[in-house]
Amino acid sequence: MKIGVSYGTATLMGFNHSKCDCFPTTAYLIIGKKCNNSCAFCSRGSGQAETKLSRISWPEYESDEISDKIAELYKENKLKRVCFQTVCEKDTVNNLKELIKEIKSKSPIQVSCSIGTISINDLKEIFDSGADRISIPMDCVSESLFEKIKKKSFKRHLDFLEKAGETFKGKITTHVIVGLGEKKEEVFDFLLKMKKCNIEVGLFAFTPIPHSEMAHCKSPDRKAYREIQLVHWLIKKGYGDVLELKEGNISQIKNKIYDILEKTNDKTEIFMTTGCKGCNRPYYNERPGQIPYNYPYKPTEEEIQKAIEEAFS
Repeated sequence: MKIGVSYGTATLMGFNHSKCDCFPTTAYLIIGKKCNNSCAFCSRGSGQAETKLSRISWPEYESDEISDKIAELYKENKLKRVCFQTVCEKDTVNNLKELIKEIKSKSPIQVSCSIGTISINDLKEIFDSGADRISIPMDCVSESLFEKIKKKSFKRHLDFLEKAGETFKGKITTHVIVGLGEKKEEVFDFLLKMKKCNIEVGLFAFTPIPHSEMAHCKSPDRKAYREIQLVHWLIKKGYGDVLELKEGNISQIKNKIYDILEKTNDKTEIFMTTGCKGCNRPYYNERPGQIPYNYPYKPTEEEIQKAIEEAFS
């Protein structure tokens, strides 16, 4: 079976000879081409850009060749995880289960996957196949925008996510795309809810993609994104009680946050890629040479300080 491999992952595997200054620590693979969904921020459902997801190209290779490379790179400590992206097609779940089994038969590497709302039984079968985490992307956290952008029921999707979190405690992740038109308060409230549900959250910055409905929209302001990253970190660390927001502005409580930051020895993870352990997603939301929304490496003290200043500017 042929499956898609992110361009950076393909470079790490030696399938191409491109230069890369920051390799992925997770092997990113994709199952499927034409999606049955039609999310406004994605071009996969339009049928016009089936080779891309976000700004990344996904050339195809044979699965047995990929699984051999994964085993080799895991042994060399160059890969920490495999992450399957899935396109909503008829055989997606069955193909996913078979590919997870194939990879796990050759290596004990951790495997996660991102998949749309299916069923609790399907999730169980995917876990039984060898996955250790499953992401059910929420993407848009604004109830008023969700049906317009995702074209589904916000309540039904959120209810399923929470049910999955309750059924598979500590094994569910979700994604939030910042910059779809949501209010800051909606993001903060969602992050607090996910903390209570013991669901990990991976933050993404909206990236306009050609041929998508939202191709004309802009990526989020980096200051706003830094603010949400900082709040996300505070919530994860159990400091959600300091977030008494007024009109979505954390500068109202910045003295409390500065006190917390001063007592924190290692601040590198605040602005790094979030989601499943071992995931760094280099250049998923920006081109090489640009200041990253999510640092795919441990940022320097200078980069951390500048990011904190951006959040409070």
